[in-house]
Amino acid sequence: MNYKQMSKDFIICLLFLCFCHITSSAFSEEAFSNQNKKVSSKAYELLASLEASAELNNCDETISSAKLAINSLKFSEFEAAQINNILSYCYYLMGDNESAVQGYKDLLETKSLPNDFHLRTVQSLAAILVEEKRFREAAKEIEDLISYLRNPSADFFLLLANMLIMSNQESRAIHYLEQIEDLSLDPTEGFEERILLAFFYAYEKADKDELAVRYLQNLAEKYTSPEYLRHLSNMYGKMRRTSDQLAILNLLYENGALEKPKDFETLIYLSIEENNLFSAGKILQEKINNFTAWENSDKYNLLSQIWFAAHETDYAREALQNAARLSPKGDHYLELARFYASEKNWPACSESAKKAIKKGLSSVALDEANLIIGHSLFKGNDLNGARKYFLEISSETTFFKQAQSWIQYINTMD
Repeated sequence: MNYKQMSKDFIICLLFLCFCHITSSAFSEEAFSNQNKKVSSKAYELLASLEASAELNNCDETISSAKLAINSLKFSEFEAAQINNILSYCYYLMGDNESAVQGYKDLLETKSLPNDFHLRTVQSLAAILVEEKRFREAAKEIEDLISYLRNPSADFFLLLANMLIMSNQESRAIHYLEQIEDLSLDPTEGFEERILLAFFYAYEKADKDELAVRYLQNLAEKYTSPEYLRHLSNMYGKMRRTSDQLAILNLLYENGALEKPKDFETLIYLSIEENNLFSAGKILQEKINNFTAWENSDKYNLLSQIWFAAHETDYAREALQNAARLSPKGDHYLELARFYASEKNWPACSESAKKAIKKGLSSVALDEANLIIGHSLFKGNDLNGARKYFLEISSETTFFKQAQSWIQYINTMD
């Protein structure tokens, strides 16, 4: 997913939080009868010892003791399952997620596993699978769990939908999200927000942008989150809804919620595109003042172009002067010389063109600069100086004929 979409890290966080919440209460909601399993005193002592060892992070010792106990065949199936649970947890603590996953899967194969134990095992297994980004496997475990529960809550369907989204099964995710809607719930604000977010994410990943935007608009209207507005702006940009995108960006800007330089750049260019030139110039000047990295010749040159287009000549000249000053080459000084020529400010025109030559120009631009200086000096009645610069112009460029015409004209005046 690109910068226009929700991040996977956010979804993973949501999955963990949601799973921890629903599994803590699932058993009490189910009210199953087979919760109590007797454990022998010998098994109880062993489990207490293994648990204490695991808590002290003595995983190697705990794993060795747990394996010996299981292989001894001296414990009941339920007692062995308890031992295997600690064994799998130790594998996880050691970073051996594959062994932990296999251990928890083996636990789920245990017959007559108490329901609270079953739920906790699925929780542990799914959490590791999500951590490993094995979303398809995690989704299957949750889907099996939903089938196992008598009356699964809407939280389970939302959790499953998010896992299906992350495993690129958007159609199935949408199916489960629609099932939540069919439950005719009166959801809490937080739960409704997660549903809307999941719908948006599913439709966006499925390239159904119109439907995705509908849910994102709902989110932006109901919850005062700049993050949703930023995503909505990005979606409008993806759909080429320029006016809508610009409106959102302006709203964020006015409320101080634009943070990234690229968002400001988008706002500026969209403002130019929509002919909101004064707004574009104002924002760009403000950001040049605030962002050190933006105080460069390219940004000042863009600013000058905006102000010229807006007929704000004084602002444009100042910006172009800064662009010329900061540029390592002389091109902006040459552009400044053209501007002064249009203003008939011949001394400033000549001076800018000379600075352009000093900073460095291409051969063609160099000949143009010499032509401009010659013209400026002519206007200042320095005929010899003008002739000197006209004579510098190469016969290989289009400026040569103009220079020769000026020289002939000057000669007639001598």
